Amino acid sequence: MSDIQRFVGRQEHGGDPDRRGADPLRFTVLGPVRAVRGGRTLPTGSPQQQAFLAALLLHSGRASGLSELVHALWGENPPDAAVSTVRTHAWRWRTLLERGGGAPSVLVSVGDGYRLVVPELGLDLDFAENLAHRARLAAADGGLELADGLLADALALWQGNPLSGLPGPFAEQQRIRLGELRLAWTEERLRIALALGHHALVLPELTLLAAEQPSREHVHELLMRALHAAGRQTEALAVFSRLRHALVEEQGIEPGQALKSLHHRILAGGTPDPQSSAWRPGRAAGVPGIVRAGAVPVPRQLPPGTVDFTGRHEEIATVVRGLTAPARRSPAVVAITGAIGVGKSALALQAAHRLHDAFPDGELYADLGSDDAGSTTAGVLEGFLRALGLPADAVPERVSERSKMVNTVLDGRKVLVVLDNVRVAEQVRSLVPGSAGCGVLITGWAPPFGVSTTERVCLGVFTADEALALLGAVVGPDRVAADRPGALALVEACGLLPLAVRSAGAHLAARPGWSFDVLTARLVSDPAGTTRLGSGDRSMLTALRAIEGQLTDDQHHAFLALASEGPEFGLRAASSVLGVAEQEAEDLVESLVDVAVLESPAPGQYRYSHLLWSFARYYARFHYERPDPTSRIA
Repeated sequence: MSDIQRFVGRQEHGGDPDRRGADPLRFTVLGPVRAVRGGRTLPTGSPQQQAFLAALLLHSGRASGLSELVHALWGENPPDAAVSTVRTHAWRWRTLLERGGGAPSVLVSVGDGYRLVVPELGLDLDFAENLAHRARLAAADGGLELADGLLADALALWQGNPLSGLPGPFAEQQRIRLGELRLAWTEERLRIALALGHHALVLPELTLLAAEQPSREHVHELLMRALHAAGRQTEALAVFSRLRHALVEEQGIEPGQALKSLHHRILAGGTPDPQSSAWRPGRAAGVPGIVRAGAVPVPRQLPPGTVDFTGRHEEIATVVRGLTAPARRSPAVVAITGAIGVGKSALALQAAHRLHDAFPDGELYADLGSDDAGSTTAGVLEGFLRALGLPADAVPERVSERSKMVNTVLDGRKVLVVLDNVRVAEQVRSLVPGSAGCGVLITGWAPPFGVSTTERVCLGVFTADEALALLGAVVGPDRVAADRPGALALVEACGLLPLAVRSAGAHLAARPGWSFDVLTARLVSDPAGTTRLGSGDRSMLTALRAIEGQLTDDQHHAFLALASEGPEFGLRAASSVLGVAEQEAEDLVESLVDVAVLESPAPGQYRYSHLLWSFARYYARFHYERPDPTSRIA
């Protein structure tokens, strides 16, 4: 029985075909959204009710808060009854999915939101991703026939347009993501088919795909290989000429090095077959540590961009320009820096998604600010190597060897590496690839000292108009227009800080009966009110505590103590508060400027951002354990 038949059998028989007594739920999103139990498709209700289910299904088993669900369904302009409508959708799905009269076990309440409990591989997308993962492992072991079949089964699970007919910004964003995923798997299957010698069989599909993707380099590379293998060299060269003309005319960039090398080999009458000319790390043909270039997958690891992203047009243009500068001899490295909450990560992802075609060999992403083992330098390198097709048992133990292996895999390729929330430069040095075709986008509070950059973008807070535009994107423009003075007072209470404005907007979006003045009064009356906006990993307080973890004991003491002087102070006041000579005080305070905890508008003058001053003056009275700042290295 094939894998695709096995998943269909699970739906028709309510589980594994060999265990038909079981009756678990199965869900589909790779086409119309469906819920199936025991061979019976459950009634899914209105498109919006289906969109509610899809949002829970695609959050990978984690809980979704009420404000998150409201935004997923309505985006910038939720109706007054948004919260009650979400509650109604939840009630209707519970009547369909739950069995018995006990506490809910499928759609469970978590905080003010919900979490959907899905059986293992009970979602068609999860099943497809499992097949694709097995295909990568098979290809790395030289089992190309098996990999070809597994990818074909994974792609067969698509039943038309994903999330067909569903409204809302979340569904639209996911349709784009799933379309990219399908295209990446299609490219990989076609690459494997060429390695197996099936060029005649895939030529019609590749010709159509190249017409649909006129600037996607990998597709055109595969088409050139297939035409050359079929003895149609003139047509293969014409494909390159058309693509180069399109890239130069429309985007001002040349094709990548891999495509240029293929073009030169065809002109010279050589073979473009990667099996005879280029080898990359991995494992194939029974040789440990080696995999043919044709089997290297194209990673697409970027998280979704922020749906309500606002402004920053000049900054995005600077990032794009810095990462696509022509005639480079080393990788382009762009650093986005600034204080907490100014939107560094949001800007980086917005720019990175726009660079998709400029880096056709994929995107690698790592959040270096989280506390799990995968965010250490060693863990990030291992994750990159696995994403690039290296089996676990071939990953070297030492960080230096892992870094060299990543450089070898990326040699001659055009890959964008996004390193988010960098805390210290030591995290970055081993993660910057050597290939001139690659780009590296770094975000962090302070510049990555010791790392050469092509461009640096230092973000500040919003202007009042930008902050109002963001607030309108979250709560709805009509609500802002109806009370512009109240909205202006709120964003000013948030210090015009994008993260605080967005958090305040999300707070109000979930409370349509609240006025701007109500929340403004709460923030103004509570010295630490702004720091409490948001919840969990997205809370302001969580982000602020992360900054503290990177300060030395002396820096931490100064950060809290100097807040007693007000948001702005001079060097003499710093010396007095800290009880040290002015030279020593200057060295310490300047070190806080270096890590973006303080700003220095003029020599000898210093100031806190609105948010950091609120945090420091309020929490100075408390004592708590701070994280070890050296724990993120290696």
